[in-house]
Formats: sequence, structure tokens, C-alpha cells
Amino acid sequence: MKDKQTSSCGHHPSQPGQVEQLLTITEVADWLGVSTSMLYHHDPGEGPSRIKFGNSIRYRRCCVTAWLDEHLVTDR
Repeated sequence: MKDKQTSSCGHHPSQPGQVEQLLTITEVADWLGVSTSMLYHHDPGEGPSRIKFGNSIRYRRCCVTAWLDEHLVTDR
């Protein structure tokens, strides 16, 4: 069972008891330099983990960072 302080990406908030700010789809799209449409229409598992409630989509900053780290390409 996951620790309650662990997000879905496995990262912990920077300080115990700290609530992590959730990012909007526009904020994530701007950060990644992609369109909001790309984020709206990606298949589950192809993009950063997202939280959906009602008509809103939010992202944990740590999950977006973890997704970026998983897709890091290094030249060999």
C-alpha cells in the first residue's frame, strides 16, 4: 500500500504535510511547449498522469517532472 504522502508518480511532497499545488492543463502545456489539445487528447499512459474531476483536469508538478525524466533521451 502506498504511503498517503506519496503521489501516483512515487514522489513525496517537499515537506511533510505540505499540499502540492495542482497545475492546470494550460500551465502544463505552456511549460512543455505543446498545445492544450495535445494534452487533452493523449491516450492514458502516453502523457503525464492527470487528475480529472468534473470538467477539470489538473496535474501534479512532481508527476509531470517524473514523466519528463522517464522520457529523457541521452546521446550515446
